Amino acid sequence: MEKINSLSLTEKEQLIRYLGYVYRKGITQNHTSSYAATPNETELIELLQALLKAMKHKYALILFNDFFELKERSWWHSMYSPSTYYRCKRAAVSLLLEQLYCAQ
Repeated sequence: MEKINSLSLTEKEQLIRYLGYVYRKGITQNHTSSYAATPNETELIELLQALLKAMKHKYALILFNDFFELKERSWWHSMYSPSTYYRCKRAAVSLLLEQLYCAQ
């Protein structure tokens, strides 16, 4: 946990971006017959889905739209002020990494 807390926000977001890449790749490839996700990828995808489902809605929405589904950049403008969005995003990123670390 100490290692996660020592990371900068940029580094934490890079980790979540990579998880989003693995998530999208696994979901997309499971829907096509040419490739099936490995058991580790499937397990990670299921864990991410469970963690997002258990999280506060606003945090899950931000993570899902920014990292896992890649919605348009300004999707949040009609819902949040910039300060609220960035505060919630920072909290959501930290929370997901903490939950992943504890799930090991």
